[in-house]
Amino acid sequence: MLNFNKFLSEQTDDAPRQQKHLPHTPESIFGGHDGVAQADATLRALDNHLSGKRRNVPARVEKKIDGAPAVMVFKDENGRVGVGTKSVQNKNPKLNYTEEDIDRNHGHASGLAAALKQVLAHAHKVVPPDMKPGEMYKGDLLFTQGEKGLKRKNGFVSAQPNLLNYMWQKGTPEAEKASNAKMGIAFHTYFGRDGNAQPISAKQRAKFVDHPDVFNYNPAAEVNPQNYTPEEKKAFENHMENARNAYSSLSPDAYERLAGHNDHLVSYINGRVRNGQEGSGKVEDYKDYLTARAQKDIDSVKTQAAKDKKSQKWGEMIQQASVNSKDLQKILDVHNHIQNAKHVLLGVMNKNSKETIQGPNGENMGHEGYVVTMPNGEQSKIVDQQPSGFASKNLSGQGIIGSARASKQIKEETQSGSHGMTIGGFSPYTTAHDSVVNSIKNGGHDSVSVFTTQSSKRPIPVENKVGYIKTAAGKGVDVAATKTPFHALSNMYASGKRGSVTVYGGSDRASMVDQLRNYNGKSGPHGHYNFDSINFKQVGGERGEKAEGMAGVSGTKARASKSPEELKQYLPKKLHKHAESIFNDINSVKEETDTTPAADAPSVAELSARGSMESGGKKKKLKENTTAAVGGLGFNTGNPAVDDEKISSYATTNALAQDDENGNLLNMMKKTQSSISNRIGFKAFDPTQKGKK
Repeated sequence: MLNFNKFLSEQTDDAPRQQKHLPHTPESIFGGHDGVAQADATLRALDNHLSGKRRNVPARVEKKIDGAPAVMVFKDENGRVGVGTKSVQNKNPKLNYTEEDIDRNHGHASGLAAALKQVLAHAHKVVPPDMKPGEMYKGDLLFTQGEKGLKRKNGFVSAQPNLLNYMWQKGTPEAEKASNAKMGIAFHTYFGRDGNAQPISAKQRAKFVDHPDVFNYNPAAEVNPQNYTPEEKKAFENHMENARNAYSSLSPDAYERLAGHNDHLVSYINGRVRNGQEGSGKVEDYKDYLTARAQKDIDSVKTQAAKDKKSQKWGEMIQQASVNSKDLQKILDVHNHIQNAKHVLLGVMNKNSKETIQGPNGENMGHEGYVVTMPNGEQSKIVDQQPSGFASKNLSGQGIIGSARASKQIKEETQSGSHGMTIGGFSPYTTAHDSVVNSIKNGGHDSVSVFTTQSSKRPIPVENKVGYIKTAAGKGVDVAATKTPFHALSNMYASGKRGSVTVYGGSDRASMVDQLRNYNGKSGPHGHYNFDSINFKQVGGERGEKAEGMAGVSGTKARASKSPEELKQYLPKKLHKHAESIFNDINSVKEETDTTPAADAPSVAELSARGSMESGGKKKKLKENTTAAVGGLGFNTGNPAVDDEKISSYATTNALAQDDENGNLLNMMKKTQSSISNRIGFKAFDPTQKGKK
């Protein structure tokens, strides 16, 4: 019999064991005519569902739970129930059957390890008894005993695992069940022995065992047709009619002439949500987004030939948007109307909820969103993307690794004085990093902070990096993940730190500190900070791959290690016992992505953010765009003061633009003639026909 460890590890990268990313329902309209039909069918089915109809409705509608962490519960060939994180699906899976396993695999992250121990102790009490070897259930943890335990206040029993606070009124069955439980979890996904991920069906959920130690929260969405008012119904229909009118005026070949813009449009919308901007914007807004992306991409390469090649590519992309601006605007309008229709339905769904939901500052909110599964198996998510909604708060870093926790923990008396900090990729945390941190600790500061980037592209998962850094840095050092250096200072300020900040790093980090000073006292998508002074302290020599001694230690060299023993030479002694775990983290991601970052650093995109502020009564854009790749704790290349006007000119004038860094842009975009015949998607789709394509 194939053992469970081998069963997992022998599944190929393209096997269906990994859950695919669920698209936002409105996003599908960027993919073409079929995507518009899909969005229309999903929303109209949900409309029918909320109206109490039984035909042309989704197969399943479930709440998205803002729990943390996500955990896996599985059974091996010997009948043992094990637990883990998403890392059970790595090439080298981390499987935990005992507390000793958890300490070995996750001991560097004390909070995660403590949570997993409670899941190990109690989850087996409720999972279906007929669970077979190779099967897994995934759920989001709501609460455990201890730090993430239940709160009882103002007549409510509440749990806040991440950004949202789930509140059940005392006396209700949910409150009673939660109060008597030792942990709360919302199981939502089932992995079959074939590796396929699917929502837990009603039949499967009925097999779960009721046990007093576990609050097994059912995420199935409730429906009460009486909560869907005639006014809301009319608003929904009006938005859908507006979407139909905008769509019907599109040129039949619009999507073909705008091929390649799908992913960019999705990122553009996410950026608007992150920055708290309403609506889908105008074509000029989208071209500004493309211009900023172009500059970052161009600055990411060093040779003139590479810069010219990227300039050509982006020039063609932006010109494509300009030439087809009328159709592009109609596509944005369709998205805006679909988005508005979605938000009407979302408001109705939230009224059906049995619990009260509050945000990080105590404001009333709805659920994170809902997952809609259609009868054909297609899934999409319905999420509040309004400026005050969950998505905006979450994307702006107000979750568990963002500023929400910090803002909740602001002390009544702020910490005035001197504060030292550093920021890097820490993939992995090396002796060179440890030397920098020790310099900060010896600098006589009132606090010491270390920030690591939270990018999913980093070789080590962010929760593991935080744990390793805490282990190595020791007591008295605040360790957290952040999006950009701007967010890092905002988090420090939100936690009550005042006075001066000294940033420690290599020589080239000085230009980054200059940019941090530029935004001191200014609000933006990063938040807000206002320190008395922001200083720079160079530590170590001139770093580089050919440098000798400590200056030559880099994450790139560490990641190239062929074994845990070889890796130890780059790690502080406190991490030697975790060398195997770090080695597996690095190589699991390597194998899955087939890429290894060239520098132990945040990407340019991670260091950049855009927003606006009020200045002199006029809206003025803030460009938190360092256009700099920060390598380890020292490298900083690129031009921190990007002239957007220069790069945008090549799109608007279709001419050879001049840029100090990028050279001459090549004018290569030529109009192509498209012939459309039998365009079934466009001709056949009629949004007035509910659920039909």
